[in-house]
Amino acid sequence: RGRTFVAGAAEYGNETESRIPSTARAAFAGIEKREKVKLFGRLDQGWTPTQTTTLRVAFSSVNRAGEGSGVVSPEADITTERIGSLTALVHRSVLRNGRAANTASVQLGTFRWNFPPTASDFSQPNVVIQSGADSSVQAVVGSSNFIFDEKETQLQLRDVFETALGGGHSVRAGVDLTTAWFRLTGANTNPNGSYVVFNDGNINPAPGRFFTLEDIPADVRVRSYTIDARIAQVNRTQTNYGAFVEDRWRVSPSLTLQGGVRWDYDDLTSRGESSADLDNVQPRVSFNWYATPRSVLRGGAGYYTGKLPYAVFSDAFQFGPEGNATVTFDGTTTPGAPGFGQGLTQTELQQRADLRPAREERRTFALGLEQPFSRQVTLGYQRQLGDDWAVSVDAVLVDTRNLPRSYDLNAIERPLTAADTVSRTTDFGDPFRPVAPATDSYRRLTTTETAGRSRYWGLYTSVRHRFSEAWTLDANWVWSRARNDTEDINFNAAQANDYAAEYADAANDRRHKVTVRSVYTFARRVRLSVIGDFQTGQPVNRVAGRINPDGTVSTLDLDGSGGVYGEGFIGSNDRFPGVPRNGERLPSYFNLSGGVTYLVGSRWGDLELRAEAFNLLNGTEYGGFANGNAAGGSRTQYGRPGDPIVLRAPGPPRQVQFSARYVL
Repeated sequence: RGRTFVAGAAEYGNETESRIPSTARAAFAGIEKREKVKLFGRLDQGWTPTQTTTLRVAFSSVNRAGEGSGVVSPEADITTERIGSLTALVHRSVLRNGRAANTASVQLGTFRWNFPPTASDFSQPNVVIQSGADSSVQAVVGSSNFIFDEKETQLQLRDVFETALGGGHSVRAGVDLTTAWFRLTGANTNPNGSYVVFNDGNINPAPGRFFTLEDIPADVRVRSYTIDARIAQVNRTQTNYGAFVEDRWRVSPSLTLQGGVRWDYDDLTSRGESSADLDNVQPRVSFNWYATPRSVLRGGAGYYTGKLPYAVFSDAFQFGPEGNATVTFDGTTTPGAPGFGQGLTQTELQQRADLRPAREERRTFALGLEQPFSRQVTLGYQRQLGDDWAVSVDAVLVDTRNLPRSYDLNAIERPLTAADTVSRTTDFGDPFRPVAPATDSYRRLTTTETAGRSRYWGLYTSVRHRFSEAWTLDANWVWSRARNDTEDINFNAAQANDYAAEYADAANDRRHKVTVRSVYTFARRVRLSVIGDFQTGQPVNRVAGRINPDGTVSTLDLDGSGGVYGEGFIGSNDRFPGVPRNGERLPSYFNLSGGVTYLVGSRWGDLELRAEAFNLLNGTEYGGFANGNAAGGSRTQYGRPGDPIVLRAPGPPRQVQFSARYVL
């Protein structure tokens, strides 16, 4: 009663990373500056023995300023700004002489994701300089060609009531609501356009200096000019509703059963041409049985519904009939590429619909939406052997349906044949579409459909051994497989919505993963640790294309479909007929790391000194590390199965880190 507790924490980080090139092609490695601020506060107030309130506040700001890397000059690089906050208020009331309780909570969150230029503004165009001899990219100068600024405000309300009943039952019931307001204030290209120009020997920076915009002559040969003719601002909302009830029944001191049901509704399913998906009832059961004092058997099965990414809704407006209209003028359009600095402005293009070629356009949920759901089954066994050994084995099976993906309502109907081995223009592919592309209209007419599926099974084995009071060993092995027919909301079938041909091992599937960790402490002041990580290789996706002699890549458009939104990031490019998706594997991955910690104690506190080495053997690893880009690194290869696999974009080399921490 009347007691107050206050706690707080603050963290500040400021880092500068100089990238060191490891290949002859990386003429400029660049610098990245990172600044991080994190604040946290908590206040607990006990009003009475049965009434308590907790207030939590958190703030985070992460700025990552790029100052050039690879072919990107410092003047064209961007800064990543991620700013967020959370404020939560929780009140707990104890009822029925301690046999029941109610917890009500409200949380307000804010988030901003912004990518402003680091050193320039958008008064200058973006320019990509290519070699006039082989079209390889030599530099990116001017200003950035990427504008994105989104803000989100999210409100969460939740109330949970729980009570103990006779016969060993404990019942919980609750409702929750989450609503979010989004403001996309910027999502377009450089307002002064983006040029691709050829260096025919007339773009020459001063010795020892990188390319800049001033090095480009007015009469440079222009390959293409791109600009967004109509900038769209998208402000929308998303609300999720949920309710649940569950019963935890202690049948005996060794056996506990739990069963319940939950209902969820995502209001995105009621937007556009879709109807509300209101039947998401999810039954769930689980058990935990202490078979002996040293062993436990556990398991469960249930139905779980997820929510849809807000981006499927905002993208439908941003790239809809009245959304962004990004136009490229090159040798395939009329008019062709303009002279350098003479491209039409946004205002001029808005008055010239006849100059806006057919593009990819979106309809808002033309096939309807259903919320993603999964059926999950788990079974596990854990046993302690003596005082120094512990073993556990857990199996899991997850079958997921209704995953969102992209569907082309105006897809090319001509199937690929073995004779399709060269790149085609859109003039070849357009006659095979149901609706002929037209000026200022669509070529691809896409919508989000929720028909994707995935399946995951895994067996997790863990062993822990204590050699002595000072020496312990932990080891685990995961044997698993993940398969799907979509990797992302913008995933497209390689050919005419044929998603049956896309069902394959997932981009991040790893069949085996083994981790061993050991810690040894001596003299109560020195702690040695070592960790080894082994993983089998990730899948390789063969797409139609080739690697040129200079190392650049040329992909082939086998059906003349033209540009497809997101294919370079997701890896859903064309494949030669008969070539499966993700049909090969990268080499296995092994990483060994270690560290030593020395503790200096005093009457005022402890000083902890630590030295760590990552990738201790300095191995060159081309797979096994996390990568959110499904087409990134060495996972995308070119040609057909059996062609050489060209390894690129390896993981980090050996890194040594020293740190000190003082604890009061």
